[in-house]
Amino acid sequence: VLAVLVAKPLMAQIPPTPSPKEFFGFPMGTNDELAGWDRMVDYFARIGENSDRVLVEELGKTTNGRPYLLLTISAPDTIADLPRHRANQHRLADPRRTSEAEAATITQTGKAVVLIGANVHATEIGTSQAMNRLVHFFATDRSAWTRHVLDNVIVLVIPSQNPDGQQMVVDWHYQNLGT
Repeated sequence: VLAVLVAKPLMAQIPPTPSPKEFFGFPMGTNDELAGWDRMVDYFARIGENSDRVLVEELGKTTNGRPYLLLTISAPDTIADLPRHRANQHRLADPRRTSEAEAATITQTGKAVVLIGANVHATEIGTSQAMNRLVHFFATDRSAWTRHVLDNVIVLVIPSQNPDGQQMVVDWHYQNLGT
């Protein structure tokens, strides 16, 4: 009972993870509306703060100084044990360092890894927009299917491989909307 009394006020201090519609003010895919990279960075940071399923990492800066992000999505226990999973993936990548027996053990006990990269070219804007929904879904959905996926897979998401170009397209779009 004490844990519930203590946890409830703490939970009230953390704002819930908003949907993309709630955060950006429109559903992804709405005509004439685009989520810019700068706001997406804020959105992913918010999801990372609120979800034990999503780890948000800045891999570096783009040419124009924007954060280049990698989001790792999986079950909370996998996220907590990510260094071990990364080490196993590195061992699998180099057969000179890993025996066949070790590789077999890793593949039997490890997780599948899926990499999703969005928005390679600036005008491929739809993929980056979809990442907002995808990340929110995996961060918040409580279905058995999602739990099964997250228990067995590490999903790596690069929500925009071209954040500078994406933001340029979004800025151009809003400057020219209705002209």
